[in-house]
Amino acid sequence: MQANFTERAYEQFLNPMLWHEHISVPPSEFVEKRLGIDVMMLSFNQTLWGLFGRQRTGVKVTRELWEGVNHDLDQIDMPYLFHANLFIQHKRPDFIRTKKGGEFSFWKKHYFRYDIDENQNDSLAVLENNLGDSGLVVYACPATAQIDELRQFAEQGSLVENSNFVNPSLLSGHSKYTFILGGTTGRAFSEPKEISSLNLNDEIKKLMKIPKRHKRNSDFIKELAMTIEKSADESNSIIKKRYHDIVRMYSKEWVNDSEKDEKDLGKYFVKIFSFLLVTDLTWKIV
Repeated sequence: MQANFTERAYEQFLNPMLWHEHISVPPSEFVEKRLGIDVMMLSFNQTLWGLFGRQRTGVKVTRELWEGVNHDLDQIDMPYLFHANLFIQHKRPDFIRTKKGGEFSFWKKHYFRYDIDENQNDSLAVLENNLGDSGLVVYACPATAQIDELRQFAEQGSLVENSNFVNPSLLSGHSKYTFILGGTTGRAFSEPKEISSLNLNDEIKKLMKIPKRHKRNSDFIKELAMTIEKSADESNSIIKKRYHDIVRMYSKEWVNDSEKDEKDLGKYFVKIFSFLLVTDLTWKIV
């Protein structure tokens, strides 16, 4: 049985838990508010939206708008300088209740399961490796298939504890991940491998203890963009091509050849947002 909620719904319930526990910044919302548009609407190129089955009207994003974002980022007070990046791939589980489930013979009881896309996972693992101690990449999946129970976990403030978090690098070569309860040991298949859930709150606290490497938040963004581009180039050919196709479609909307500048913050956000689109990741800063 597939969960009766979407991955987006799970994300919306999980976000307040992370914001409450940690002073985290959802950078996409910052940009949305500053530009006055949805970050998914940085282009009015319908060819771009066609890639994602959407037909939306965008806004012409100019250099001047991005300069405003750059200014605002660097006006944030010193205590709130960005430390590290958190990337989450939200999953909704299947709830397996019968012996027909391929992994039932191992668990011998009801369990949760989600599929692992090989191309996507390889790219996430590359990003995880390239980020090093400057970030964290995880799959997140709740230990429920019911929207009412998901909401209950959120209302009780226990959704993080009732979720399972796994690094993509640990799932390389596997097609499925299974578990019984949030925060416990799970099992990857088809070649069975025991993989424990991360304690996400503890991992985020570790990230927040990382010494600040930049004096300005804009420099933090630029470093991340370079890491993102490197990760895309080291990914398989499918992900790499999609990434560069989207970067080109984004960029030609608002950057003329004569305006190309390595100090242009907008170019770096384009690189980041393009990778998020291709890999279906959510990005947060802590």
